[in-house]
This record gives sequence, C-alpha cells and structure tokens, in this order.
Amino acid sequence: MRLISSVICDDIRNEINGKHTLVGVYGDTIKLGIAESAIPNLNVNIQMKLCFFLTLKKDQNDEIPDSFSIEFIRVGAQWPTVNGKFEKPDEFIKNKVLNMIIILPVIPIGGEGPIHPKLNLIKSEKILQSIPIEDFTIVIDRIK
Repeated sequence: MRLISSVICDDIRNEINGKHTLVGVYGDTIKLGIAESAIPNLNVNIQMKLCFFLTLKKDQNDEIPDSFSIEFIRVGAQWPTVNGKFEKPDEFIKNKVLNMIIILPVIPIGGEGPIHPKLNLIKSEKILQSIPIEDFTIVIDRIK
C-alpha cells in the first residue's frame, strides 16, 4: 500500500455529489495566531481540531486492511492515537485507490514543534504496514 497524497486541514465536508470540500488547508506549518494578552507568561494549552485527507493506492499483492490507527510522535506533548475501521474495505479491491477522511477530536497542541504522524494499516488486529504521513510543525505567532 502506498500513500499517494496527504492534506491536513481544519475541516472536511462531504458534498452530495460524492466530492469533498477541504476547508483551511495547511502546508507543512500550522501557524496559530494567539494574542499575548491571552497567554499568561506565554505558556498556554491551545486546543484545535485537525483533519487528514489521505489517498492510498493498493499494489497488486497487498492485503486489504479492515482498520487503521494514526500515531503522532511528538517531543514534549502526548497526542492521542486515533483508531478507526474502514467503512467500505471493498473499495480497495474495486478501485485500487482509497480516499481516507480522518477527523481528529479536539486535542491540546502542547506548544510549538514538529509532529511526525504515522498511519498503521491493520487486519484482524495485526499491523500489516506502517506508513509515515508528511511531517508538520506547529508555530505559535504571538500577536500584540
């Protein structure tokens, strides 16, 4: 299985025509503007919701996963592992390409720094494959 593309954004909306609208798309840096007056001693527990739009391509001999998890490797802050099941695993067989929409719960950012997400593809509780997702960095822009 190969990761063809990954997009991080604020929200993903499913349209009635089968398309998806990605709202607030980020590059490799997520810049958060925070008023200095709202940050006592410039140390605050900022929370936000993030979404991932991932496109996977199945190679000929790949097993079809039935579930997944996303781990976030981060120094100095613990982010939750996100677990989920594929609603339509047959789409892998039919299309060989699958778009995954992953909406994280609201999570504490835990300050600035790089984040290294990893997608685990799972079948019957066994990890078939771990795929790195593009790294991104949180930057807090202190507004006076």
